[in-house]
Amino acid sequence: MQGVLEGRLDLGLAAPIPSNDPRIASRKLADQPLALVIPTSHRLAARRRVRLTDVAGEPFITMTVGYGLRTITDNLLRAARLPIRYAFESQEMTTAAGLVAAGLGVAVLPGGIGAQGTHELALADRGASRTISLAWSADRRLSTPVAELRRHIIGEAPALLRSPAPTA
Repeated sequence: MQGVLEGRLDLGLAAPIPSNDPRIASRKLADQPLALVIPTSHRLAARRRVRLTDVAGEPFITMTVGYGLRTITDNLLRAARLPIRYAFESQEMTTAAGLVAAGLGVAVLPGGIGAQGTHELALADRGASRTISLAWSADRRLSTPVAELRRHIIGEAPALLRSPAPTA
C-alpha cells in the first residue's frame, strides 16, 4: 500500500488490507477460500477436505515474508500447532504451485492457483481464507475517471474474484 500512500497509485488491491492505517480507505471485494495444494501423486489426493495437521512433517512451500498469504499461512500453522518451517519461499503463487507439482512440498494457496500436476484440497482449518480489498488514499480526492473505475471494480470484482471450489 506504500504506492497508494505516496500518491504513485490511485488504487491498490490488497489481501489483507492494512486496517490500522487511517490514511487508507478500503472496500472489501471478496473472501477467497484457501486450499492445500499437493502433487497429484500425494497420499491425500483422493480426499476432498483436509486439515493442516494431515500434512504435519511434510515440507511446506510459501510466499516470502511481507506477503499477506505468508502471514495467513504462518497463522494457520500456529493455530494447528505445527512448526513454521518452509522448504521454499516464492514471490509468485504460480511458482509456488510449480514447486508443489515438482514434488518439493505442499502449499496453502487460493483455490484455482494450482498448476498442472497439482491437486487442490479444501482446508477445514478455521481462518483458511483471505480477504481481498480495494484501497485508496483517504486523504486525496480521486479524479472522476479513477472514481468511476473504483465504482466499477467494487461492483464487478466480487463475482470475478470468487474462486472455484477445490476439485475432488
